Amino acid sequence: MIRALLLAAFVAHAQQFPADGVRRARAVMDAIFSLDHAAGEKLCRDWIATAPEDPGGYVYLARTKWSEELSTRRALSLERYASPEFFSDDERYRLPVPPATVNSFRSFNTAGITRAKAMLARNPRDAWALFTLGVGHQNEATLEATFLHNWWTAFRQGTSAYRAHAQLRDMHQGLVDARLVPSVYRYVAGTVPWRVRWLAALLGFRGSAEGGRKDLEEVASRALLTNDDARTVLALIYAREKNFTDANRHLSDLRRRFPRNYIVHLDLGSIAMQMKRSDEAARLFREILIAIESKQNGYERLDSATVLNHLGTAERASRRFESALEQHRRSLTDSSATARTRAIAQLETGRVYDLMGRRAEAIAAYRQVRSIPEMPGIAQQARAHEAKAYRVQ
Repeated sequence: MIRALLLAAFVAHAQQFPADGVRRARAVMDAIFSLDHAAGEKLCRDWIATAPEDPGGYVYLARTKWSEELSTRRALSLERYASPEFFSDDERYRLPVPPATVNSFRSFNTAGITRAKAMLARNPRDAWALFTLGVGHQNEATLEATFLHNWWTAFRQGTSAYRAHAQLRDMHQGLVDARLVPSVYRYVAGTVPWRVRWLAALLGFRGSAEGGRKDLEEVASRALLTNDDARTVLALIYAREKNFTDANRHLSDLRRRFPRNYIVHLDLGSIAMQMKRSDEAARLFREILIAIESKQNGYERLDSATVLNHLGTAERASRRFESALEQHRRSLTDSSATARTRAIAQLETGRVYDLMGRRAEAIAAYRQVRSIPEMPGIAQQARAHEAKAYRVQ
């Protein structure tokens, strides 16, 4: 049955997309999900050099640069996007990005969108042009949402992606890759509050949370280019819905497919924490630390300080307080420590001391957070705990 579905997908792509474009795009996505962004960029630049009028090389290069920036900032995590506060103006979720990075991203993405539109001017039913046009607008939407928090601009760009891929989906029902963005929009339109759902309907989005999830599951199982994006989106959706079993299922699939993706490994630990399985989470975080130390599967690219903080919170949840304090101390002195990881380590140290009833030491740790510059979101939490002792929610 699975072989039959995959064969049908291959046939649909062979009929509508250029074989070379599909091959190159799949190779870039494999590099992105393996966190090998240098390889992904090289693939895209080779693509542009050999096919300069193909929009694919440009939009996938922009996608590679966006993914690399998120990975570099340790911001591509389920924990971050599953938080209800992510869509607020909370300082913890703002990621200042250098203008040069945004300009580089946009120069390639705009070049891809321009070429896709030129292809559509010649042939309005060109499937590859519609697909890459949608990818370009999807890139812009994700940049605006994840880094800039310009929600209205993100919505407008997302709407353009939706229209391109919905048109492609309607033209070619067997082309499952065209269903990712429409499925996400169907889910979102079905989950927004009733007071604004009329606006989604007015704009042409028919919402159904259940239908959106079902469509995304089909994309995850049958698509060739967007299947891993669908798995990632589903893991996020299920985590936000507190359906941690299904979130874990999709993350486990991604880990099997991409053993070099340490972010997925970290997310599995975070999901275990959400499932109140702190011992399992601690085991997963220790696995990651061993892989970093032994340089397995490229895990040495991940900073130990981040993982030590995760391990400390898992130990705290298991009420192994002395071990928790030790992990945060190790994080503070680790050579990979950054201002952010040091601030988190001090914050978590204060929380452990509060749970141990050592209030004076907790306050001292919270005050250390305030001494670390450019950490307003974490400092805000520290001030709250300084005023009122931390307690487990």
